[in-house]
Amino acid sequence: MKDSITKLGAEDRTALARMYKFIFDFLESLSPNFQIIITDHADLPDPRFQSSVVERWRDMKGGLIPQDWIEI
Repeated sequence: MKDSITKLGAEDRTALARMYKFIFDFLESLSPNFQIIITDHADLPDPRFQSSVVERWRDMKGGLIPQDWIEI
């Protein structure tokens, strides 16, 4: 299991996996005419999940908002 979900209890991990399975199944039924964008800390070992991740913003690597957009 990836670090981001290892602290969850087994029941919570199962619920999270079921939620993402539902989302992937729903999207596949509407493909290619529908898109869902999710921001989450989850990092499931499921191949469908891993192949759909576009970017990881952990430890401020890159960040959600590019630094050059921010005026200080």
